[in-house]
Order: sequence, then C-alpha cells, then structure tokens
Amino acid sequence: MTDAPAEKSFSEGYFLNAGILIATARAACERMDLAGEKADLHDALVAVVFSAAALEAFIMEVPIILRPFTLGARRSPVLARLESLLVECEDCHAPSRLKYTATRAVLGAEPYDKSALPYQDFRLLFSLRDSLIHMKPDKIRDEPNSVLHALRSRGVLDDSESNVKTSFLGDVATRKVGRWAVNVAADMVQSIRDCFTPNQFGDLVPSVVGMICGSFERS
Repeated sequence: MTDAPAEKSFSEGYFLNAGILIATARAACERMDLAGEKADLHDALVAVVFSAAALEAFIMEVPIILRPFTLGARRSPVLARLESLLVECEDCHAPSRLKYTATRAVLGAEPYDKSALPYQDFRLLFSLRDSLIHMKPDKIRDEPNSVLHALRSRGVLDDSESNVKTSFLGDVATRKVGRWAVNVAADMVQSIRDCFTPNQFGDLVPSVVGMICGSFERS
C-alpha cells in the first residue's frame, strides 16, 4: 500500500489576458499595413473581435490588479466596492457596457454621454462583434443594416458603388474598420484610466492603473 501523493498547494493567482488580446488586434492591423495591396483583409475581422475581447477582459482585471489596495491597512473602500460590484455583474452575466458604466459610477466619475464618444463607438464595436460572432445568412438588401449604416456615418466604411451589392463581411473587412476597432478599445480604457486621480487615490494607484493600460494605445 502506498501513500497518496501529497496535494499541491497554490496561492490564488490569475493569468491576465487583456494585454495579449489587444496586442493580437493591433498585430492584425500592422500586418495589413505592412502587406500593402497584398494585405489579408480578414485581419480586420481579427482586429474587431479581439479588440472587443480585450475590453471584456480589461474591465474584470482592474479590480484584481488593484486588490492589494483593498486589503489590510491600505484598504480602499471604493476599490473594494468596485471589485464586489464587478464580480456581481459577472455572476449575473451583465453586458460589458453595464460593467463600464458601473465602474465609472463607483469611482465617482461623470456618467458616459451615451450619444457621444467614446461610449457611442464602444456600443457600436460590440454590435459589430456580435454580428460577426452570431453570423446569419447575409440577405441582399437595397439598404445596409443598422451596423453598416452607423459605421458609414462615421466615415469608417469605404464608399461602395451604388449599383454594386456587397456582403456584410466584405464591407467590414477593411483596414479602416480594423484600426477603428483598436482605437475604440484604447479610448474606452482611457475613459476608465481617467477615473483614477491622485486626489482620490494618491499617486500609487493611478500609476499602477497606468501600467495596466499601457497596452491599449491608439493605432
């Protein structure tokens, strides 16, 4: 009879992935830029999907990285409330837009103007991502759907000839759309970073937040 192997003990830890996800989106844009006319424009779809995924990952990583400031002598009630709220949002499968809105509210920042940037493009990015992930047969229509209409109104889509019918994927698989998606992610992360001011948290917390936001740069 042999003794059962000793059970390994691990302290709680996390692999943080937001930086990798946004780097994947940015790399897709860079490949298109370097390839010129030979670019694989499918990389634009990669940029869209991974920019949205990076935003989903980022907002849940913020309280984890700031956890040392919610415990012990340095306990921050505000950050403790933020972590509790985001965990509750995740348990309830709340959409990302609610997590970002709630984060700004807990941190005492002005609410997003839902009719202005960056929130307007943030919502559009996720609508575009959902259209790609939940793709249905693409019916030929005389008028573009609401997502394409919104993208075109922002100057993100290339103009197409009026007598040429194009597919949804064909319309959004462009350098402009890929770069736009990366920039939307950067702007939304900046909108959260701006909530952490030295006046409220001292110098250390904003510095830590700045480091974790460093991967999110405009393209």
